[in-house]
Amino acid sequence: MSSIIVIVLCCVSAAFSYLTEEAILSEHSDVVFRPDSTMLCIVTDFGDTVFFNDRRHVKYAEDWGVYRLVDHLEEVNLWVVETSGYEWMDWRIVSGVTGSVDTVISAPVLSPNARRLLCFNEDITAGFIPNGIQIWKVSDDGLELEFEDVEVPWGPVEARWADDSTIVFQAMSYDQTWEMVTEPGKLLLQGDGAWRPLDPEGWVLH
Repeated sequence: MSSIIVIVLCCVSAAFSYLTEEAILSEHSDVVFRPDSTMLCIVTDFGDTVFFNDRRHVKYAEDWGVYRLVDHLEEVNLWVVETSGYEWMDWRIVSGVTGSVDTVISAPVLSPNARRLLCFNEDITAGFIPNGIQIWKVSDDGLELEFEDVEVPWGPVEARWADDSTIVFQAMSYDQTWEMVTEPGKLLLQGDGAWRPLDPEGWVLH
């Protein structure tokens, strides 16, 4: 893995405050555990078990992948599993109730009212992982993707919930001299239930 990839992946992980997997397993040992070092198990409220099996001994590097439990959102009973592969990463959100699994572009940030998840990633340099923003609605039936744009011409950084219907972030890009520049951005939840940027023109590559 090249040094650029390592830097990008480290920056992604550093954007979120993870507990160690050991701490999560210790605190929730009745429902999450590892029977061995290559398998992660999550037991749902219904008694079913969701399995994540590492792919360590593979013929091709592209098939390699490992899973790591990085968070538990207790308010909504969702587990966050980080997947690391060859030159890529993604995150799996596992319902502690039903066991449903959704793949998202980053570890999620829960809204103040615990009704939505914000996911965002910046990878405009290497382009190995999705670059953009997702908003997921949390319901009893699982997650619903309310908003997604992974084709923006900048990289979102420092994204956060300003309130339950407002997301603020910095749009990172490079000027003509390859100096990094940022501009403030904002997403607003409208009365019709749609998310719209405060500056729609800034979301289009010119």
